[in-house]
Amino acid sequence: MNNVLSRNTLAWLLVAQALAILPLLLTVPKWLPFLWVGMVYWRIQIFRGRWGFPSRMIKYTLSLVCVVGLFLSYSNPFALEPAVAFLAVAFVLKLAELHNRRDGIIIINIGFIAIAANFLFMQSAFAA
Repeated sequence: MNNVLSRNTLAWLLVAQALAILPLLLTVPKWLPFLWVGMVYWRIQIFRGRWGFPSRMIKYTLSLVCVVGLFLSYSNPFALEPAVAFLAVAFVLKLAELHNRRDGIIIINIGFIAIAANFLFMQSAFAA
């Protein structure tokens, strides 16, 4: 069993993540779309062999910066909107750890939760 992600698999995962996260970008802080674009670019460069996977220190620092950004973006950090934004941040940062098939399945599952979280804000036929 081949455990490495192929180019097609990576492309479909990125498309699926884009479709799952785009509706949430209307409710999250304005800096999160830039983080997402940066992480997608980083992951593509990893696949192309130009960059390496981020070190543990970079991942921890990036996570800490994002959590601080969420605390600064919301007046009540323990409300519904910051919780969904935290889910979106985790969804985006998971690209830094996308090594194999198991990580791809985790991204798909987080995507299902992100789509369900979107229904907390939009309950229209278009959102469905």
